[in-house]
Amino acid sequence: MSKPKLALILGSGFSKDAGLPTTAGIPSKFLATPDNKVLKDELENEISNILRRFWIKVFGYRDGAIPPSLEDHFTILDLAANSGHHLGNYYSPKKLRAIRRMSIHRVFPLVTFGRRKRPHIRKMLFLLDKKFELSIVSLNWDIVAESHLEKYSDLPKIHFYYPVKAYALTGQLARALWPHVGIPLIKVHGSTNWVYCDACRRIYAGRVASTALNRKTFLEPDDFRLFDVKAELTAQLEELSDDRDCPHCGTVLAGRVATFSYRKAFSITQFHTIWERAHSALRNADIWLFIGYSMPEADYEFKHLLKSAQLGRRNKNWTAKVVLKGDSAAEKRYKNFFGLTSKQVYQFGLSEWINTTLDKFIEGDY
Repeated sequence: MSKPKLALILGSGFSKDAGLPTTAGIPSKFLATPDNKVLKDELENEISNILRRFWIKVFGYRDGAIPPSLEDHFTILDLAANSGHHLGNYYSPKKLRAIRRMSIHRVFPLVTFGRRKRPHIRKMLFLLDKKFELSIVSLNWDIVAESHLEKYSDLPKIHFYYPVKAYALTGQLARALWPHVGIPLIKVHGSTNWVYCDACRRIYAGRVASTALNRKTFLEPDDFRLFDVKAELTAQLEELSDDRDCPHCGTVLAGRVATFSYRKAFSITQFHTIWERAHSALRNADIWLFIGYSMPEADYEFKHLLKSAQLGRRNKNWTAKVVLKGDSAAEKRYKNFFGLTSKQVYQFGLSEWINTTLDKFIEGDY
């Protein structure tokens, strides 16, 4: 007997349960030098100063005031930089693209360090994989899902793959394609453990490490020169020893992610493949389980994908469950968008849902 198909859709609330901030919680930490970092304090402090000046000039920000949202921050950057327009008389497109790269670099430690494995999350993934034909669609950059799919305690490893051509960067499989074995983990906005070659157009994926952050792929010495950073600090960045060359063609590797912007950039061909895989997984699934995803307005492309997959199903016996934590605004969005009932939305958080409801869900109470 075939297993029912389940699409597990993960938002930042899922990762919060593993110790990371939600998307809404990142701005309050954005200007502070990260506790865990890959650069020396002097360089991280310069990044903080550049970002703070941007907020002051563009948003009228003052220390201690409510910061702009990530959606506003990245949308302002993307709309101006991608159109070739200045933002005021100081921020040229070149400077805006530099600030965008520094902004992504600043967010990456916040969604990388501090995460911890949680037994209840591992148990949930193990039981869902055992009961269902599982696909995971993640809107997160972080690698919380990956780390919980690894072997943990007495539970075996759950094999997973990214449903796109992804090459190993180091180790025994270096330069080889990662095998497509296990469950598909579909990361529609990219990942901190992916890096990209702009020349031969390959994606390289680490497994459970923040490859793009560790290799500093969002930092360019020329970006710092635009803001008159001291030459000795820029030289430090140039002298960093991490190898950023593509193993196949030798071009310097870069990072590619879709930001929190209302104008997300899905410029590389792999993103188109990833989104097609997400649509297929959602369209073919009998059940959708949303965890920690608030369905923000900035994700209108993904909302369109959800609706297209829902209405493109041959079998109309579709159901969805939503796990949130005290987010009445998100619940209203789900009800308005899918016609869900209050019974289909759980508002007491992932830990409580696993403790009180997961077993019933596994038994067929969808």
